[in-house]
Amino acid sequence: MEREHRISAGAIVIQEGEILLVRYKDSEGPSYLVGPGGGVLSNEGINDAVVREVREETGLEVSPHKILFVEDLLSRDHRTVKILFLCNLIGGQLEHTQGAIEEGITEARWYRKDQLKNEVVYPDVLLSHDWDTFFK
Repeated sequence: MEREHRISAGAIVIQEGEILLVRYKDSEGPSYLVGPGGGVLSNEGINDAVVREVREETGLEVSPHKILFVEDLLSRDHRTVKILFLCNLIGGQLEHTQGAIEEGITEARWYRKDQLKNEVVYPDVLLSHDWDTFFK
């Protein structure tokens, strides 16, 4: 089956032992948490996309630091290559933005690792990996 290809940029933002995640409610199942992010527009660089997506979904300003993961995601209609950046928080105010509401995001907040035990989190490596090693 031929699928449309997409490029997506995502952010991993960690501050004082907490990670920034946004919650989506899946119409066919439980809610899940991911780092803010989304599709790269045809006229923008991938670094610009991650900055824009974080701002649109959380109200926060970030600066991409380095690539942490590349995910290859398959859905019924699409193949998405998602590049996840470790980002530095540089400003802004965490809020439930209009962009988040339009995308179906029900909340954006900071989580400690122990608060994620009963959550569905993508990528799931965030649950098992020592976040401090991301900075090395």
